[in-house]
Amino acid sequence: MAADLFTSPYTGPTGFPSTDCTPTVPTATSFATCPDAYTTHEGEIDRLWVCNVVKDGTTGQWEPVVTPVDHTDPGAGGLGVSGIAKFIGMGDKPLAEAITVALPTRSGRTKVVNRRHTLNFTITDMSIVNYDAIRELQGSQYVCIWYGDIDGRGYGGAAGIIARVVNAGNVNQRGENVLLEGQITLEWMHLFDPPTYAMDQAAQLVAGKVQAPAPLKSKAPKDELATA
Repeated sequence: MAADLFTSPYTGPTGFPSTDCTPTVPTATSFATCPDAYTTHEGEIDRLWVCNVVKDGTTGQWEPVVTPVDHTDPGAGGLGVSGIAKFIGMGDKPLAEAITVALPTRSGRTKVVNRRHTLNFTITDMSIVNYDAIRELQGSQYVCIWYGDIDGRGYGGAAGIIARVVNAGNVNQRGENVLLEGQITLEWMHLFDPPTYAMDQAAQLVAGKVQAPAPLKSKAPKDELATA
């Protein structure tokens, strides 16, 4: 099958899928048998980085105009470089839609040939600058993105994610005490989810959510009544 020019360039797991029907050994899993070792992760997306893209004249592939030196660094030394716009808000990435083809047999078997990934993002810090940034996305068809979640994980890797701007716009809701919102919907094609990694600020974000216990309050001794 010819390569999709709009398939994101990040790589999937080594050895998957098998190309010669040889069984592959899955990665060893790690599930806790006690509550203390059980790992949970808050998955809401709270940061989105967007960069414009240009098509390579030789390969025909879309590439980011700016490539961060360190994609794990959300600051000026990495994704904070000039040319990459940062959005702060609330987002989600639902389960990717599997794209299948039927095998030429009567067994009813199918093969997953690709997956369509969707990312929805909303911002409520609606300064004029942010409002215009959303308007600019309305004129963009393809962009390169990275995103991060509340627990400090980043997604996209060194190559980023080449995504299509499905829709973008500023929404004025009807009613009392409603907020002007900027909404962005992006999608991309890839058989696998993007790679994940810890960002430099992950430790600070996690530590910031853990509240220190309040100091114990001791009762002051009551004044004894003077007796005559």
